[in-house]
Amino acid sequence: MLNPQNLDQFGDLVSTIGSRQFGVKFYSVFRDLLDVEECTVFSFPDPSNPQSLIVEGNCEEDLELARKLAADYVSGGYLADPNVRRSDASGAIDVYVMDADDFTNSEYRQHYYEGPAVSHELVVLGNANGTLYYTSFYRKRERQEFGLPEMSAMKAIAGFMIKALHRHSELVRSVDEESFNFINSVADIPGHLRESTLEHLKHVLLSGPHKLSQREAEICASIVMGYSTEAISLNCSISVNTVATHRKRAYAKLGISSQNELFVRYFSAVRGFQARRIN
Repeated sequence: MLNPQNLDQFGDLVSTIGSRQFGVKFYSVFRDLLDVEECTVFSFPDPSNPQSLIVEGNCEEDLELARKLAADYVSGGYLADPNVRRSDASGAIDVYVMDADDFTNSEYRQHYYEGPAVSHELVVLGNANGTLYYTSFYRKRERQEFGLPEMSAMKAIAGFMIKALHRHSELVRSVDEESFNFINSVADIPGHLRESTLEHLKHVLLSGPHKLSQREAEICASIVMGYSTEAISLNCSISVNTVATHRKRAYAKLGISSQNELFVRYFSAVRGFQARRIN
């Protein structure tokens, strides 16, 4: 099942590690390799703290349900999942198939399998530096079961997959921590320094390759500073709707869709700006 086209896709996947495109690309690669409708990845930094790393699928309606189920899972559903108890702390990777009928807990089976019409699951469990990564690839009820070709393909690349997931998780976590620390530090900036800080952020964003306008950079800098839409409206003497329009255009140019992703872009821009100054 592995061919040169798959290998090219894995190269593309590596290039997205740490970015918001990683989850979509991860699903795309394994959808083509395994012919699946959905996939989920949960990380367990410790046994009682699961985190949803990837939830992707073909259909928007099914994807919305999958994300809700993923939220339920990390909120406590994992406690009834027999797959998690199969994990090997030694770091050995386990690849196997589960069908809906294999789950003896009827409530768990109904909620996570029969309700969303999932019948076949290919599971990959593996540890990296003490973190368990639990990956599931799903086929719907009317589809055929996973067979030896899919199992063999996953066993061949499972080690690579676990390492890629772990590196992605590390990068995402480091950005989240950096953003959290930055937000807290911004809150402590005295009022008379906020204007110069805002100008610095604006300059950094304008120095990037995304061709933001002056207004777009100003609004993005204000968002990074923690200002609300209403506050930005007052500071810039424009309407709330105009703020939203500039934000939407700026996000489109940056290829992002949320405030968290804006922080990622900002820190990336800062590093590039500093590197150019040093050189």
